[in-house]
Amino acid sequence: MEYMTIIVMILFGIAYACLRERDRSRALACKALATSMAVTAGLYGAVQSQDTAGWLIVAGLVLCMIADVVLEIRMVGGIGIFGTGHLCFIAAFWLKSPPTPGTLLLFLAIYVAVIGMFRHEIAGLDELKVPAFLYMAVLGFMVSMAVTSGWPTGGREGAFLMAGAFLFLASDCMIAWRTVKDIRQNAYGAILLILYYAAVYLIGSASWI
Repeated sequence: MEYMTIIVMILFGIAYACLRERDRSRALACKALATSMAVTAGLYGAVQSQDTAGWLIVAGLVLCMIADVVLEIRMVGGIGIFGTGHLCFIAAFWLKSPPTPGTLLLFLAIYVAVIGMFRHEIAGLDELKVPAFLYMAVLGFMVSMAVTSGWPTGGREGAFLMAGAFLFLASDCMIAWRTVKDIRQNAYGAILLILYYAAVYLIGSASWI
């Protein structure tokens, strides 16, 4: 099953990239369908485990799938939905292992590092400034929770959760950089898609692959 969903995700991702400039409606449908493969992987794990954490991960992935579309129509709305998805991931990781002092320290390190990376661009964010700061806080805490819950979980599940969270962070930082620097190279966009789809699939499939 995992190979089939991975292949279908890749095909829909390629279709999105090819259609983005020519047929926006179909492109957005393909973008959401690609993420739906991560939702499918998450559903498979949740049905197998029958635990609340698994269903929270599914909920987070569904919100990411919705945000994929909304983000390209109304950025602030998409950011809000993605943030809500991360809150679902945080709740799932919390159930696996409650936060520790290390969680807070890692969160602060991530938050300060990202703010530092974009320190010269903050002034130009205008109406996106508050949503960006709030989203970064939620994303940073999600990553720190993935690490401090994934580490004691161990095995493939723990490794996949941590890797997925960090790939999400990398993807979102690249999106932010592309936005503030107005980068339009196709290669940059392809890297973004690879990072994002890898992130959601790793999180979705962590409990069973």
